[in-house]
Amino acid sequence: MKKIPNHETRIYSGIVLERLQHLPAGGKMGDLPAHLQHESFELKKTGGSNMRLPV
Repeated sequence: MKKIPNHETRIYSGIVLERLQHLPAGGKMGDLPAHLQHESFELKKTGGSNMRLPV
């Protein structure tokens, strides 16, 4: 990850870390394998966490 001066990022673990590891650059919840999609996305196919990564 890129180091940003005077910035501390969160420490991610569990399902959030697994989602981030599987998310392609510029991807969104629908790009993840079904078992990693947030339950709100599964119900409505919208919503869930905004997990877009920069391209």
